[in-house]
Amino acid sequence: MTSLPASPQAALPVPAHVGCQGHPGAGPQLAFHEVLTGRRQIDWRRLTRDAQSAGTQAPPSVAATFVAQWSMQVLVSAAITASCLHLSPGLVADKATVSLHPSTFFPRSLCLPSEYESNPARSEDWAATAEPAYREWARQFLAGYLPDVAMSSKQRRGLVEDVWNAAAQPSAITAAGRQACCFIFALPGASECAGCPRRR
Repeated sequence: MTSLPASPQAALPVPAHVGCQGHPGAGPQLAFHEVLTGRRQIDWRRLTRDAQSAGTQAPPSVAATFVAQWSMQVLVSAAITASCLHLSPGLVADKATVSLHPSTFFPRSLCLPSEYESNPARSEDWAATAEPAYREWARQFLAGYLPDVAMSSKQRRGLVEDVWNAAAQPSAITAAGRQACCFIFALPGASECAGCPRRR
């Protein structure tokens, strides 16, 4: 198994590995297309909400936002990985799988088949192909994302930008803050995070 450092300038929110068979001790496994099309999003949100409840019922808006953000983190990691390995986004979409954490259900790793291990990695100009692939996947995902709570178009657009900026320009999002709220403040004992747009 080969771990992929995408680029000195990029930070993969979901670590990518070539030739892996899932993450050891991982929870549920998802095909990339199940993330992209949301085919198992109801189960994913239910598992996430149950994990967040900790003895009380967590608001559904938290799980809905977390799963949307996690899904786009999978998408951006796959787009950057495809660019770095000189692969078309379609090949990655057809072959990649995602391992979730067994108790919190965040995406723990992005796995590609061993046939891609021979592809030479590159570290320059990855954004030119990664960004349009990510944005197209994000558009497809959000078009089919139907949580059981309202999610505004501003929140959806903000998640797309936050996830891209965190991967492509980590220092920029740290300085400017987030455009979308993660709603973590709604969990018992939690508060708004430092970059929350609700603070502005």
